[in-house]
Amino acid sequence: MLVPLNMLSEISQAAYKIEAAKYESREVKREEWNPILQRQWGDTIFLTATHPQLIDEAFKAAGYILKIREWLQLNSADLDKSKLCIYWHRKDNNYKLNYAHFDEKYEKQLNTVGRETYQYLETCQHNGLDKPFILKYVPHVLYKGELPFSATSVIKI
Repeated sequence: MLVPLNMLSEISQAAYKIEAAKYESREVKREEWNPILQRQWGDTIFLTATHPQLIDEAFKAAGYILKIREWLQLNSADLDKSKLCIYWHRKDNNYKLNYAHFDEKYEKQLNTVGRETYQYLETCQHNGLDKPFILKYVPHVLYKGELPFSATSVIKI
């Protein structure tokens, strides 16, 4: 079972500390309100419809080696569509425009790594940042609450 960060503290303090550390200096993001799912950011599970190979290619283009080599692929039939929304991760900082109701018609747009991600990674490399965010400016699919799942396969890149 996958659980949102805010629930993880009740299950495992050790795991929570590791995951919460990703929000150091951006704690406000965990509290950001999701107007579609009516939850805080930290009360959702982050998924991506972007194929890991595309993410890996963006990292390589910027001179990074993506350390995550195996990704779980979920069976979309297991997902309650009423608990999903899209977070477009646009740069404009108008957070309400970043959220949209989940619709499979966006499949092609969700399976992409855009120019903003490439620019972000190049800037990180130029500035000597060792660990850039993996999904910066990559669209997210957010899931409300706990997610019981069965991995249909493991994608190896």
